Amino acid sequence: MAALTLRRVSKSYQSVDVLKNIDIEVMSGEFLVLLGPSGCGKSTLLHSLAGLMSITSGDIIIDGKRVNDVPCHDRDIAMVFQSYALYPSMSVRGNISFPLEMRKVPAAERAAAVDKVATLLKITHLLDRKPGQLSGGQRQRVAIGRALVRDPRLFLFDEPLSNLDALLRVEMRTELKKLHKRIGKTTVYVTHDQVEAMTLASRIAILNNGVLQQVGTPSEVYDKPANLFVATFIGSPSMNLLPVKLISGRDHPTVRIEPNTGPGIEIPISDAVAAKLPIDVEMTMGIRPEWLSMPHTFVPETVVVDATVTLIEPTGPDEIALFSLAGHEISGRFAVDELPREGNVRLAFDMRKVRFFDKKTGDLLA
Repeated sequence: MAALTLRRVSKSYQSVDVLKNIDIEVMSGEFLVLLGPSGCGKSTLLHSLAGLMSITSGDIIIDGKRVNDVPCHDRDIAMVFQSYALYPSMSVRGNISFPLEMRKVPAAERAAAVDKVATLLKITHLLDRKPGQLSGGQRQRVAIGRALVRDPRLFLFDEPLSNLDALLRVEMRTELKKLHKRIGKTTVYVTHDQVEAMTLASRIAILNNGVLQQVGTPSEVYDKPANLFVATFIGSPSMNLLPVKLISGRDHPTVRIEPNTGPGIEIPISDAVAAKLPIDVEMTMGIRPEWLSMPHTFVPETVVVDATVTLIEPTGPDEIALFSLAGHEISGRFAVDELPREGNVRLAFDMRKVRFFDKKTGDLLA
């Protein structure tokens, strides 16, 4: 049974639809990340799950029970906020134990629970300090500890790492992943950071303008995006997009990259892919920078085309190259020194990974 079910959940403010018929099932123990740009509705959805705001229509079901009308304090949910929301006058021990005090848990039981959580989070040495004496990462651990100590059915995280610097964000991301592996609690996590989503999630739910675009594992949304929005939102650099048409009257199924300048480029495709594509209708072909390579040796199901290297950007472990291809600019990611310097090259496309999208709707075709 799903630990959490969202069934056609919608939220409107007067005439503005913030969430539009969201359907998601989160299985017990899963780490679901709600990902999308600012204003897409992900925090609204999380706050609706927590009971901090009501929904306009639909159902929120936790462990088989509809909770639409259940107040937040009775949903057995713990939430970690972006701002930490610690009580400055209380010690770390007091902040962590506060939810248990509100439930009138006996003092000895509270103390044991706090010690257990502090040990798990490696903050035992901080228990007698005040929040003002802590670093950002330490405060975030305390906020997580206050959620953990309640042993809730469901954990909610609202962009908990966004206030941390880049290095600390990476460290805390690793700690969160380890923590989830140890405790195995169902978790819903909101972020606009795709790297956080890809590294933490069991599955990712991608939203845009209040509409659920795709739900899938990190590899599914990366390798087979449901539409052009997902294709371009996931990945850095994002997926290269080229205008193409399936050409009729060829011996072998062929698409032509429609040029901005110069002649088009014809590329053979498989019969299975061609069967899913309309003939002589402009589509969008997508290929990620990692799916381009230098044709040092023949590899089955690759196609080699002429391109021009216009710019190389070293990033340390690899290089990002910009190419001109039939007047279009595309990017590729390569090992250091794999590329020649700027100039004309032969560029290999891995056709097993290439995706085709409907130009009008943006939906995946093949």
